[in-house]
Amino acid sequence: MILRLIPAAALGVLLGGVLGALFTGDWIYTIVWALAIPVVILSSMALGVRRMGIRAKRAEVVDTRIFALARVENVRRTGRDSGEAPEVDLRVTIAPDDREPYRTTIRQSIDAATLAGVQAGRIVVVQRLAADRPEAVLALDAPEGWRARAEAAMRDRSLFPAAIAPDWEDPAEDGVAAAPAAPAARKPLRPGALVPILAALVAAGVTLIPAWPMVSRTVANVATGNWDGNSMLTGDHQQEAVDAIAAVAGHYDFTGVSFYDEYVIVEGLTSPGADTTDDFHWRYGRAWQEGPSLIQPDLETELFDADDIDFSQVARLVEQAKDETGFTEFDGVYASVSRFTPDGAVAVHVSVSDPYKDAFFVYGLDGEEISRSGTAFE
Repeated sequence: MILRLIPAAALGVLLGGVLGALFTGDWIYTIVWALAIPVVILSSMALGVRRMGIRAKRAEVVDTRIFALARVENVRRTGRDSGEAPEVDLRVTIAPDDREPYRTTIRQSIDAATLAGVQAGRIVVVQRLAADRPEAVLALDAPEGWRARAEAAMRDRSLFPAAIAPDWEDPAEDGVAAAPAAPAARKPLRPGALVPILAALVAAGVTLIPAWPMVSRTVANVATGNWDGNSMLTGDHQQEAVDAIAAVAGHYDFTGVSFYDEYVIVEGLTSPGADTTDDFHWRYGRAWQEGPSLIQPDLETELFDADDIDFSQVARLVEQAKDETGFTEFDGVYASVSRFTPDGAVAVHVSVSDPYKDAFFVYGLDGEEISRSGTAFE
Protein backbone atom coordinates (compact mmCIF):
# COMPACT_ATOMS: atom_id res chain seq x y z
CA MET A 1 0.00 0.00 0.00
CA ILE A 2 2.78 2.46 0.92
CA LEU A 3 4.59 1.86 -2.38
CA ARG A 4 1.34 2.41 -4.28
CA LEU A 5 0.88 5.82 -2.62
CA ILE A 6 4.35 7.13 -3.48
CA PRO A 7 3.62 7.83 -7.20
CA ALA A 8 0.27 9.39 -6.27
CA ALA A 9 1.82 11.61 -3.61
CA ALA A 10 4.66 12.61 -5.94
CA LEU A 11 2.11 13.46 -8.64
CA GLY A 12 0.28 15.64 -6.10
CA VAL A 13 3.52 17.43 -5.22
CA LEU A 14 4.17 17.94 -8.94
CA LEU A 15 0.71 19.43 -9.41
CA GLY A 16 1.10 21.63 -6.32
CA GLY A 17 4.51 22.81 -7.52
CA VAL A 18 3.19 23.78 -10.95
CA LEU A 19 0.21 25.64 -9.46
CA GLY A 20 2.42 27.31 -6.86
CA ALA A 21 4.83 28.52 -9.56
CA LEU A 22 1.94 29.84 -11.66
CA PHE A 23 0.24 31.68 -8.79
CA THR A 24 3.33 33.07 -7.04
CA GLY A 25 6.21 32.98 -9.52
CA ASP A 26 8.34 31.61 -6.67
CA TRP A 27 11.47 29.86 -7.94
CA ILE A 28 11.24 27.41 -5.02
CA TYR A 29 8.04 25.96 -6.51
CA THR A 30 9.83 25.54 -9.83
CA ILE A 31 12.46 23.42 -8.06
CA VAL A 32 9.69 21.45 -6.31
CA TRP A 33 7.88 20.41 -9.49
CA ALA A 34 11.17 19.77 -11.33
CA LEU A 35 12.30 17.37 -8.58
CA ALA A 36 8.87 15.72 -8.43
CA ILE A 37 8.99 14.63 -12.09
CA PRO A 38 11.75 11.97 -11.71
CA VAL A 39 10.16 10.78 -8.46
CA VAL A 40 6.84 10.22 -10.27
CA ILE A 41 8.57 8.37 -13.12
CA LEU A 42 10.83 6.17 -10.98
CA SER A 43 8.20 5.30 -8.37
CA SER A 44 5.66 4.48 -11.10
CA MET A 45 8.18 2.18 -12.75
CA ALA A 46 8.95 0.50 -9.42
CA LEU A 47 5.24 0.03 -8.74
CA GLY A 48 4.71 -1.42 -12.22
CA VAL A 49 7.53 -3.93 -11.76
CA ARG A 50 6.15 -4.93 -8.37
CA ARG A 51 2.64 -5.45 -9.80
CA MET A 52 4.02 -7.57 -12.63
CA GLY A 53 5.81 -9.73 -10.08
CA ILE A 54 2.66 -10.14 -7.98
CA ARG A 55 0.59 -11.07 -11.03
CA ALA A 56 3.19 -13.59 -12.16
CA LYS A 57 3.27 -15.13 -8.70
CA ARG A 58 -0.51 -15.34 -8.54
CA ALA A 59 -0.61 -16.94 -11.98
CA GLU A 60 1.54 -19.76 -10.64
CA VAL A 61 -0.77 -20.71 -7.79
CA VAL A 62 -4.27 -19.54 -8.76
CA ASP A 63 -6.60 -21.40 -11.12
CA THR A 64 -7.95 -18.61 -13.33
CA ARG A 65 -10.43 -20.79 -15.20
CA ILE A 66 -14.04 -19.61 -14.95
CA PHE A 67 -16.39 -22.38 -13.86
CA ALA A 68 -20.16 -22.44 -13.46
CA LEU A 69 -22.95 -24.93 -12.85
CA ALA A 70 -25.21 -25.81 -15.79
CA ARG A 71 -28.34 -27.90 -16.31
CA VAL A 72 -28.50 -30.07 -19.41
CA GLU A 73 -31.79 -29.40 -21.22
CA ASN A 74 -31.26 -31.85 -24.09
CA VAL A 75 -28.53 -33.74 -25.92
CA ARG A 76 -28.36 -34.06 -29.72
CA ARG A 77 -25.75 -35.96 -31.69
CA THR A 78 -24.40 -34.11 -34.72
CA GLY A 79 -23.55 -37.33 -36.56
CA ARG A 80 -19.87 -36.55 -36.53
CA ASP A 81 -17.97 -39.19 -34.59
CA SER A 82 -14.26 -39.47 -34.02
CA GLY A 83 -13.68 -42.94 -32.74
CA GLU A 84 -15.03 -43.23 -29.20
CA ALA A 85 -15.79 -39.52 -28.85
CA PRO A 86 -18.98 -38.61 -30.72
CA GLU A 87 -19.71 -34.93 -31.32
CA VAL A 88 -22.86 -33.66 -29.58
CA ASP A 89 -24.78 -30.43 -29.14
CA LEU A 90 -25.65 -29.89 -25.49
CA ARG A 91 -28.47 -27.44 -24.90
CA VAL A 92 -27.71 -26.09 -21.41
CA THR A 93 -28.83 -23.48 -18.92
CA ILE A 94 -25.74 -21.92 -17.33
CA ALA A 95 -25.97 -20.24 -13.90
CA PRO A 96 -22.77 -18.16 -13.38
CA ASP A 97 -22.00 -16.77 -9.95
CA ASP A 98 -21.58 -13.23 -11.30
CA ARG A 99 -24.63 -12.76 -13.56
CA GLU A 100 -28.14 -13.99 -14.36
CA PRO A 101 -28.58 -17.51 -15.84
CA TYR A 102 -28.69 -17.85 -19.62
CA ARG A 103 -29.11 -20.61 -22.23
CA THR A 104 -26.72 -21.58 -24.97
CA THR A 105 -25.55 -24.58 -26.96
CA ILE A 106 -22.26 -26.38 -26.42
CA ARG A 107 -20.82 -28.39 -29.31
CA GLN A 108 -18.19 -30.79 -28.03
CA SER A 109 -16.74 -34.25 -28.63
CA ILE A 110 -17.41 -36.39 -25.55
CA ASP A 111 -16.41 -40.00 -25.03
CA ALA A 112 -19.21 -42.52 -24.79
CA ALA A 113 -18.65 -43.30 -21.10
CA THR A 114 -18.90 -39.67 -20.09
CA LEU A 115 -21.80 -39.00 -22.45
CA ALA A 116 -23.80 -41.73 -20.75
CA GLY A 117 -23.88 -39.60 -17.61
CA VAL A 118 -24.75 -36.36 -19.43
CA GLN A 119 -28.51 -36.62 -19.79
CA ALA A 120 -31.33 -34.09 -19.80
CA GLY A 121 -31.85 -32.68 -16.32
CA ARG A 122 -28.33 -33.46 -15.19
CA ILE A 123 -26.42 -30.71 -13.31
CA VAL A 124 -22.89 -30.48 -14.67
CA VAL A 125 -19.87 -28.23 -14.40
CA VAL A 126 -18.96 -26.10 -17.40
CA GLN A 127 -15.98 -23.89 -18.06
CA ARG A 128 -16.83 -20.47 -19.48
CA LEU A 129 -14.35 -19.15 -22.00
CA ALA A 130 -14.60 -15.51 -20.81
CA ALA A 131 -16.45 -13.59 -18.12
CA ASP A 132 -18.12 -11.33 -20.71
CA ARG A 133 -18.91 -14.09 -23.20
CA PRO A 134 -21.46 -16.94 -23.03
CA GLU A 135 -19.41 -19.65 -24.76
CA ALA A 136 -18.59 -22.64 -22.57
CA VAL A 137 -17.44 -26.25 -22.69
CA LEU A 138 -18.23 -29.22 -20.50
CA ALA A 139 -15.54 -29.22 -17.81
CA LEU A 140 -14.33 -32.82 -17.81
CA ASP A 141 -11.53 -31.98 -15.36
CA ALA A 142 -13.40 -29.62 -13.04
CA PRO A 143 -11.92 -29.12 -9.55
CA GLU A 144 -13.27 -31.33 -6.81
CA GLY A 145 -15.10 -28.43 -5.18
CA TRP A 146 -17.13 -27.72 -8.31
CA ARG A 147 -17.96 -31.39 -8.82
CA ALA A 148 -19.22 -31.47 -5.24
CA ARG A 149 -21.42 -28.44 -5.92
CA ALA A 150 -22.91 -30.15 -8.98
CA GLU A 151 -23.69 -33.29 -6.94
CA ALA A 152 -25.26 -31.18 -4.20
CA ALA A 153 -27.44 -29.39 -6.77
CA MET A 154 -28.62 -32.75 -8.09
CA ARG A 155 -29.72 -33.74 -4.59
CA ASP A 156 -31.21 -30.35 -3.74
CA ARG A 157 -32.80 -28.72 -6.79
CA SER A 158 -33.24 -25.41 -4.91
CA LEU A 159 -29.50 -24.85 -5.35
CA PHE A 160 -30.00 -24.30 -9.08
CA PRO A 161 -32.45 -21.81 -10.69
CA ALA A 162 -35.66 -23.57 -11.70
CA ALA A 163 -36.91 -20.90 -14.13
CA ILE A 164 -36.21 -21.16 -17.85
CA ALA A 165 -33.39 -18.74 -18.68
CA PRO A 166 -33.41 -16.55 -21.82
CA ASP A 167 -31.24 -17.44 -24.79
CA TRP A 168 -27.96 -15.64 -25.22
CA GLU A 169 -26.86 -16.61 -28.68
CA ASP A 170 -26.79 -15.76 -32.40
CA PRO A 171 -27.30 -18.10 -35.39
CA ALA A 172 -24.01 -19.59 -36.54
CA GLU A 173 -22.67 -22.30 -38.80
CA ASP A 174 -24.45 -25.70 -38.68
CA GLY A 175 -27.18 -24.15 -36.53
CA VAL A 176 -24.91 -24.03 -33.51
CA ALA A 177 -25.29 -20.98 -31.32
CA ALA A 178 -22.37 -18.58 -31.38
CA ALA A 179 -22.98 -16.42 -28.36
CA PRO A 180 -22.67 -12.64 -28.89
CA ALA A 181 -20.76 -10.36 -26.61
CA ALA A 182 -22.71 -9.07 -23.66
CA PRO A 183 -21.99 -6.24 -21.27
CA ALA A 184 -19.54 -7.35 -18.63
CA ALA A 185 -20.84 -7.40 -15.13
CA ARG A 186 -20.02 -4.10 -13.48
CA LYS A 187 -17.33 -4.55 -10.91
CA PRO A 188 -17.94 -2.79 -7.62
CA LEU A 189 -15.49 -0.02 -6.81
CA ARG A 190 -12.87 -1.33 -4.45
CA PRO A 191 -12.68 0.59 -1.14
CA GLY A 192 -8.97 1.31 -1.68
CA ALA A 193 -9.36 2.60 -5.26
CA LEU A 194 -9.83 6.20 -4.10
CA VAL A 195 -6.84 6.17 -1.74
CA PRO A 196 -4.23 7.15 -4.39
CA ILE A 197 -6.49 9.97 -5.60
CA LEU A 198 -6.90 11.26 -2.06
CA ALA A 199 -3.14 10.95 -1.49
CA ALA A 200 -2.45 13.05 -4.61
CA LEU A 201 -4.95 15.73 -3.55
CA VAL A 202 -3.58 15.87 0.00
CA ALA A 203 0.01 16.13 -1.28
CA ALA A 204 -0.98 18.93 -3.69
CA GLY A 205 -2.78 20.77 -0.88
CA VAL A 206 0.15 20.46 1.52
CA THR A 207 2.56 21.68 -1.18
CA LEU A 208 0.36 24.73 -1.77
CA ILE A 209 0.04 25.72 1.90
CA PRO A 210 2.80 28.39 1.73
CA ALA A 211 1.26 29.78 -1.46
CA TRP A 212 -2.33 29.70 -0.27
CA PRO A 213 -2.58 33.46 0.53
CA MET A 214 -1.44 34.30 -3.01
CA VAL A 215 -3.69 31.63 -4.49
CA SER A 216 -6.75 32.91 -2.63
CA ARG A 217 -5.97 36.52 -3.56
CA THR A 218 -5.49 35.68 -7.21
CA VAL A 219 -8.71 33.67 -7.35
CA ALA A 220 -10.60 36.52 -5.67
CA ASN A 221 -9.08 39.06 -8.07
CA VAL A 222 -10.03 36.99 -11.11
CA ALA A 223 -13.55 36.46 -9.74
CA THR A 224 -14.05 40.22 -9.29
CA GLY A 225 -12.21 41.29 -12.43
CA ASN A 226 -9.56 43.11 -10.39
CA TRP A 227 -6.65 42.27 -12.70
CA ASP A 228 -4.26 44.60 -10.85
CA GLY A 229 -5.14 43.35 -7.37
CA ASN A 230 -1.77 41.71 -6.62
CA SER A 231 0.34 44.74 -7.61
CA MET A 232 2.28 46.18 -4.70
CA LEU A 233 1.93 49.64 -6.29
CA THR A 234 -1.73 49.82 -7.25
CA GLY A 235 -3.19 46.62 -5.76
CA ASP A 236 -4.87 45.80 -2.47
CA HIS A 237 -2.28 44.10 -0.27
CA GLN A 238 0.46 46.59 0.65
CA GLN A 239 -0.44 46.52 4.34
CA GLU A 240 -0.39 42.70 4.41
CA ALA A 241 3.09 42.66 2.84
CA VAL A 242 4.48 45.15 5.37
CA ASP A 243 2.90 43.24 8.26
CA ALA A 244 4.46 39.99 6.97
CA ILE A 245 7.88 41.67 6.91
CA ALA A 246 7.37 43.02 10.44
CA ALA A 247 6.51 39.50 11.61
CA VAL A 248 9.85 38.25 10.25
CA ALA A 249 11.81 41.22 11.64
CA GLY A 250 10.04 41.17 15.01
CA HIS A 251 9.36 44.92 14.94
CA TYR A 252 8.14 47.94 12.91
CA ASP A 253 11.31 50.02 13.38
CA PHE A 254 12.07 50.93 9.75
CA THR A 255 14.15 53.53 7.94
CA GLY A 256 12.47 53.02 4.57
CA VAL A 257 9.73 51.04 2.83
CA SER A 258 9.94 50.74 -0.98
CA PHE A 259 7.09 49.49 -3.16
CA TYR A 260 7.52 47.92 -6.60
CA ASP A 261 5.00 46.19 -8.81
CA GLU A 262 5.78 42.62 -7.66
CA TYR A 263 7.63 43.07 -4.38
CA VAL A 264 8.33 45.25 -1.33
CA ILE A 265 11.73 46.02 0.24
CA VAL A 266 12.01 47.31 3.79
CA GLU A 267 15.14 48.65 5.46
CA GLY A 268 14.86 48.23 9.22
CA LEU A 269 16.69 47.26 12.39
CA THR A 270 18.51 43.95 12.16
CA SER A 271 16.66 42.84 15.28
CA PRO A 272 14.62 44.64 17.95
CA GLY A 273 16.84 47.24 19.65
CA ALA A 274 19.81 46.73 17.26
CA ASP A 275 21.97 49.64 16.05
CA THR A 276 22.33 48.19 12.50
CA THR A 277 19.88 47.69 9.68
CA ASP A 278 19.09 44.84 7.31
CA ASP A 279 17.04 44.60 4.14
CA PHE A 280 13.80 42.64 4.40
CA HIS A 281 11.96 41.44 1.29
CA TRP A 282 8.38 40.45 0.55
CA ARG A 283 7.83 38.58 -2.72
CA TYR A 284 6.04 35.47 -4.00
CA GLY A 285 3.57 35.86 -1.15
CA ARG A 286 6.22 35.40 1.58
CA ALA A 287 8.67 37.56 3.55
CA TRP A 288 12.28 36.96 4.52
CA GLN A 289 15.36 38.73 5.92
CA GLU A 290 17.79 39.33 3.07
CA GLY A 291 20.87 40.60 4.94
CA PRO A 292 22.75 43.77 5.94
CA SER A 293 21.78 47.01 4.19
CA LEU A 294 24.38 48.12 1.66
CA ILE A 295 24.51 51.62 3.16
CA GLN A 296 23.86 51.83 6.90
CA PRO A 297 21.50 54.77 7.56
CA ASP A 298 21.62 57.44 10.25
CA LEU A 299 19.19 55.92 12.71
CA GLU A 300 18.77 59.16 14.67
CA THR A 301 17.36 61.00 11.66
CA GLU A 302 15.89 58.21 9.52
CA LEU A 303 14.36 55.60 11.89
CA PHE A 304 10.57 55.69 12.37
CA ASP A 305 7.84 53.50 13.85
CA ALA A 306 5.71 52.09 11.03
CA ASP A 307 3.24 50.28 13.27
CA ASP A 308 0.53 52.95 12.99
CA ILE A 309 1.03 53.87 9.32
CA ASP A 310 -1.75 52.99 6.89
CA PHE A 311 0.17 51.48 3.98
CA SER A 312 -3.02 50.57 2.13
CA GLN A 313 -3.29 54.20 1.00
CA VAL A 314 -0.16 53.81 -1.17
CA ALA A 315 -2.23 52.40 -4.07
CA ARG A 316 -4.62 55.37 -4.01
CA LEU A 317 -1.77 57.90 -3.87
CA VAL A 318 0.06 56.19 -6.76
CA GLU A 319 -3.08 56.31 -8.89
CA GLN A 320 -3.62 59.94 -7.90
CA ALA A 321 -0.05 60.85 -8.86
CA LYS A 322 -0.39 59.13 -12.23
CA ASP A 323 -3.58 61.08 -12.94
CA GLU A 324 -1.92 64.39 -11.96
CA THR A 325 0.90 63.94 -14.49
CA GLY A 326 -1.39 63.63 -17.49
CA PHE A 327 0.94 60.99 -18.96
CA THR A 328 -0.65 58.61 -21.48
CA GLU A 329 2.03 55.97 -21.00
CA PHE A 330 4.30 55.19 -18.08
CA ASP A 331 7.95 54.27 -18.24
CA GLY A 332 8.38 53.81 -14.50
CA VAL A 333 6.34 54.03 -11.30
CA TYR A 334 7.82 53.82 -7.80
CA ALA A 335 6.60 54.54 -4.27
CA SER A 336 8.28 54.65 -0.87
CA VAL A 337 7.70 55.70 2.72
CA SER A 338 10.54 57.43 4.57
CA ARG A 339 11.57 60.56 6.50
CA PHE A 340 13.32 62.16 3.53
CA THR A 341 11.48 65.47 3.85
CA PRO A 342 12.75 68.97 4.79
CA ASP A 343 11.27 68.74 8.27
CA GLY A 344 12.11 65.03 8.77
CA ALA A 345 8.45 63.95 8.89
CA VAL A 346 7.47 60.53 7.62
CA ALA A 347 5.85 60.85 4.18
CA VAL A 348 4.81 58.89 1.10
CA HIS A 349 6.98 59.53 -1.98
CA VAL A 350 5.71 58.68 -5.48
CA SER A 351 7.85 58.86 -8.61
CA VAL A 352 6.26 58.65 -12.06
CA SER A 353 7.87 58.92 -15.50
CA ASP A 354 7.09 58.50 -19.17
CA PRO A 355 9.68 58.17 -21.96
CA TYR A 356 10.28 61.96 -21.92
CA LYS A 357 9.34 63.48 -18.56
CA ASP A 358 9.21 62.72 -14.86
CA ALA A 359 7.20 63.79 -11.84
CA PHE A 360 7.80 63.52 -8.10
CA PHE A 361 5.11 63.82 -5.41
CA VAL A 362 5.30 63.93 -1.63
CA TYR A 363 2.19 63.12 0.42
CA GLY A 364 1.63 63.31 4.16
CA LEU A 365 0.45 60.27 6.08
CA ASP A 366 -3.01 61.82 5.97
CA GLY A 367 -2.96 61.58 2.17
CA GLU A 368 -2.65 65.31 1.56
CA GLU A 369 -0.18 66.46 -1.10
CA ILE A 370 2.84 68.28 0.33
CA SER A 371 4.82 68.99 -2.81
CA ARG A 372 5.36 68.12 -6.45
CA SER A 373 8.30 68.60 -8.81
CA GLY A 374 9.85 67.30 -12.03
CA THR A 375 10.03 68.10 -15.71
CA ALA A 376 6.33 67.25 -16.12
CA PHE A 377 5.52 70.58 -14.41
CA GLU A 378 8.06 72.81 -16.10
